[in-house]
Amino acid sequence: FLPEEDAPWVQEQRRTLDEVELRALECYAAASLGIGGVELPGAERTARRLVEREPFRESGYRILMQALAEGGNVAAALQTYDKLSGLLREELGVSPSPPTQELHAQLLAAT
Repeated sequence: FLPEEDAPWVQEQRRTLDEVELRALECYAAASLGIGGVELPGAERTARRLVEREPFRESGYRILMQALAEGGNVAAALQTYDKLSGLLREELGVSPSPPTQELHAQLLAAT
């Protein structure tokens, strides 16, 4: 959005557009995950993109964990949780949110 400009209102608009894009990626990934089957790779790719863009936004990690597990790679899903948990602990001194911990527990129970 207006790459040559740097006014405060331009920066605010960019932040708004970035958030809209992130929510759209989350919706696409969640829809792909919900469809399953041949759409699982799309869910995984999009979740990886979310994690790369916003490494402290847990929704991308949850979708990635679910996509990996549904694709038969529970070990990679558990590694994804460990990566998130380590990042949050080292950088922010916190644990993953209850929904993320619950998903982790479900994955552990499924193994």
